[in-house]
Amino acid sequence: RVAGIAESLLGEEFQYWNSDGNYYVGDTPWHSDIAWPEPIRFYKMAIYLDPLTRDSGALRVIPGSHRCGEGFAETVHVQLAERKCWGGLHGSDVPAVALETQPGDLVMFNHSTKHSAWGGNEKRRMFTIVFTGKHTGKAVEHFKEVVQSHRYTKQDVFGVPDGPMLVGAPPERLRHLSQLLEHIPATLT
Repeated sequence: RVAGIAESLLGEEFQYWNSDGNYYVGDTPWHSDIAWPEPIRFYKMAIYLDPLTRDSGALRVIPGSHRCGEGFAETVHVQLAERKCWGGLHGSDVPAVALETQPGDLVMFNHSTKHSAWGGNEKRRMFTIVFTGKHTGKAVEHFKEVVQSHRYTKQDVFGVPDGPMLVGAPPERLRHLSQLLEHIPATLT
């Protein structure tokens, strides 16, 4: 199911970028997960382990805020960067869509989408997986820059040489890891 969703958005050669588990408490202010404008497209898949409503920490998104280069998205980006959101509204009052979830629900969004969460309770558990397309030409250079900016090493990501993501990995999995395997450094310089 997960691979099918990534494939429908990014094509058969989609690439895994990263994943993590999070345990949040409290508010998460408005932000996007990538540089603006986005050099290449990434999608984040969030799998929720607790019921979340608008008032208990559900993800909130500003529709259209991912459209780099379009007037509305550019205005939202500048307002958030300058902390002037909608004339000084508190983050929880910014007009947005709350994506209320139940345990096991999955939400997928473009990394450029402005998102936040407000009113989080004592636990807000989430697992995320981030995907991108298989890049060619200049986009490969952007991918390398993103990899380098995160300062991950193969040890961090794969636990090489015998990490569980690689040991016994079928060709199908390796196909979706090919660009990360090629461009993530063994060590940091």
